[in-house]
Amino acid sequence: MKRLLSFGRLYVAVALLAATVGAGCSKKDDVGKPGPGNQQQKHEDAPIDRWMFDYMKTHYLWNDAVKQVTPDYSLGYEKFLDDVLMKVAKQNDVNHDDGHWEGGKRSYFYSNVARYKTTKAETRGTREQAEGLGIEMMLYTALGQSGKAPYAFLIAAVTPGSPAGRAGLKRGDLISRVNGAVINDANLNSSWQKMMATESGTVRMTRYDPNTQKDGAEISVTASSYADNPVWFRKTFDLDDGRKVGYICYGSFNYHFDDKLIDAFREFKNEQISELVVDLRYNGGGHVVSSTVLGTLVAGSKHSGEVYARTTYNADRKSETPDVYKLGVAQYNESNSNARHSKIAEALDSSVGLDRIFVLCTGNTASASELLVNGLRGLGVEVNLIGLTTNGKNVGMEPQKKVFGDYEYDFSPITFYIANSKGESNYGNGFQPDVEARDYTIYPDKDNNIHGIEWGDVLHDEMLANALLWIGTGSKPDLSGQTASTRGIEGLQPRVLRTVAPVRVQNMVLLPEPQE
Repeated sequence: MKRLLSFGRLYVAVALLAATVGAGCSKKDDVGKPGPGNQQQKHEDAPIDRWMFDYMKTHYLWNDAVKQVTPDYSLGYEKFLDDVLMKVAKQNDVNHDDGHWEGGKRSYFYSNVARYKTTKAETRGTREQAEGLGIEMMLYTALGQSGKAPYAFLIAAVTPGSPAGRAGLKRGDLISRVNGAVINDANLNSSWQKMMATESGTVRMTRYDPNTQKDGAEISVTASSYADNPVWFRKTFDLDDGRKVGYICYGSFNYHFDDKLIDAFREFKNEQISELVVDLRYNGGGHVVSSTVLGTLVAGSKHSGEVYARTTYNADRKSETPDVYKLGVAQYNESNSNARHSKIAEALDSSVGLDRIFVLCTGNTASASELLVNGLRGLGVEVNLIGLTTNGKNVGMEPQKKVFGDYEYDFSPITFYIANSKGESNYGNGFQPDVEARDYTIYPDKDNNIHGIEWGDVLHDEMLANALLWIGTGSKPDLSGQTASTRGIEGLQPRVLRTVAPVRVQNMVLLPEPQE
């Protein structure tokens, strides 16, 4: 049976220093030489290591280099994968595209392995029911108080209907204490993990009021299962000249909720929008079929049947037929075996048929999000980017699942490139924005009181405001004369957590075709 290709979702989770990709990058083993434990007793994870290595020899995109590696089966499964990836990288950096690069250094590999205590595990952001609190994105900021570097977590996105959402937490909230403890250097990582954890449990969070510089009310949120609907927000704006602009904030390409995405565009179509802003600033990817659904909803019948994306595998898989995605065309045998896959064809009836769109993006915009940009541009649709440079993931995975003992292991090495109809896939460094704008989640009013920026706030959301300014005036905004201090809150600039501590990324996983 053909597989359903998907990039999965970019999801950042803080890990202990010893478990980071950086720890694996520090190894000194040379390619082809046995690791230090090869002549010693094998690690208990050796069967898992062998399973991963055997698959990489045939399916990893740079599998010829894998064949030159002598595996060290004395390593635990995570360190084993890091070791193999680094040994491949030492072969003239052949797997350069397996990972995100910043400042000339690889921040992390995309290839990853994870384990779960459940046999129903899937990557968060690509399943119907998610587990956890529902906080999708957080930043942190120093509060400048006395003590050991007290911080506050700045919530940037919450899934509607999740435990956090039902508790009243929202974008722009500042959290100064977790389970009663002040957030400082010593517990920054562990506090972050509690807030972003997917397992069950109750977390007590203390809201911080930046205007009074005091702690506020404590909120208790208990992790549970919730519908992971990625259609976070939808609105239509009326311009003075009578045009209507659709705005949708989309959290992940999750095929379980393609009907919700289609419903949102059906409303756009009924409202007769002529311009569209797609907010993908926190969208780390998802299923390729859902990206094709969105492409169909944007471009419409004019491009029905045209190639949106196609895959390329390693040389040893030449006999396999590449996967080809076409706008408006049901993928595989969707109409017979799995109605959810037929959403690509169903999307035509709700498409708005636009020749251009505006996409809000950041470094968290990855995989299937970047595929939307690349796929539509390949068909001649004008895609204008506002925000920051995107992640740069032009590759994908076909996850393998296997149960060892009490755990299910999900192994997702890079196995393919994905290109548009013109054969273009050279965005490994990310897409540069046409207009650089910052993602601020809080703003000061005229009295310097600080407020959170809600979705759709055209007065204070710099990214959305500039998209509407471009649409309204017909000219690309020029922000070259402005500085960060004139566009944000001086002294309270949010930063992503990985600027302080290493992180391990479980991201952009390619899921197999779901079965009914």
